[in-house]
Amino acid sequence: MSVRHSLATIVVGSLTLLTSIVPPDASAQSTPAWSVAKAPIVAVGVREGATGYEFAGVSSVRRLAGGLVVVANGKPRELRLFDAKGKFLRRMGREGEGPGEFRGELHLLPTGGDSILVLDQGRLRRMLFGLDGKLIVEYPPTPGGSILTSSVLSHRTFVRSNGLPVNGCVRPVLDALPRSGEPVLRDLFLDADGRSWVRPFGGSKWTVYGDNGKAVGTVQLPAGFELMQAGPDFVAGIGRLADDVEQAVVLRVTQPKPSALRPACLQRTDSFPPPLTPQVALMKTTFRRAAVANEAARERFGHYVTTLDSLRLEAPAGTVYRILRATENGWAAALFDTKSSLVCTMALGDATPPGWTDGVLRCGN
Repeated sequence: MSVRHSLATIVVGSLTLLTSIVPPDASAQSTPAWSVAKAPIVAVGVREGATGYEFAGVSSVRRLAGGLVVVANGKPRELRLFDAKGKFLRRMGREGEGPGEFRGELHLLPTGGDSILVLDQGRLRRMLFGLDGKLIVEYPPTPGGSILTSSVLSHRTFVRSNGLPVNGCVRPVLDALPRSGEPVLRDLFLDADGRSWVRPFGGSKWTVYGDNGKAVGTVQLPAGFELMQAGPDFVAGIGRLADDVEQAVVLRVTQPKPSALRPACLQRTDSFPPPLTPQVALMKTTFRRAAVANEAARERFGHYVTTLDSLRLEAPAGTVYRILRATENGWAAALFDTKSSLVCTMALGDATPPGWTDGVLRCGN
């Protein structure tokens, strides 16, 4: 029997984490635990204070060389730069359609040197900023290219590649994950060394898998902490203060040093298709949140629900979300874009209709 930690209130752009306890798989039981320091390296964010320290709808946090921390804020939509001790330095970008301006959810990407690379999901553009806050270059959109923010792949698992293509290291992990008869969704986070951090939705304990699909460590992160970057000796993400106030947090993690040899799978891109348009990316992100909302509903009511109000989920403008079926152990739903006639569908557990694949998100006309 499992107890899920889910999300208490879910709206598009803002998630409040609940916790989850699930039966550990056998590989996790025999895998060494990596220690996490209780005191953060840096924590930025206040309930009330200077506006540079107040966050809303943070979508990405990244620690740079030298300890600088960048936060992608949602409301207002902008980047904020802090020094290694958490002192606010400057803002970058703003809402808009012009050069260096943002329209959608922001994802901070890895980059070398003294610069900040961000993907604007709303415009499918990458922008490179200097640490002085000035735009260096804005790359044109690449429809059908390698941009991917989140997607359901297989085995009831969402892969988060943080705006980069899904590399070839993830497939062996997906194939090695235990098959459970219970409809528990997983979150998979890819780090820069080709390792996959996997947890059940809403959980705070991650199992880290190597590129061969074997577990190499477990990491117990604080309840309410949302992982957004896994470095060689730290993790960065969002924590929560009282009243669900967001904080950008960097925690020290003691782990074995990765091999100096980069796995060959990092050089390969897997065949999972990226969203071709910003609308497809938005709809996939919405379905990810809907899936988590369904888990939260089951925690509250003991079964999945048949109404959108019960999910406390708001569909994006111009779209219609319909729950097609809900049972004690599964659900099926569709999201329809009224302008393009695009339909995304997903089902889970015993509510999966004939011809659908359990736990896989499909989008098409």
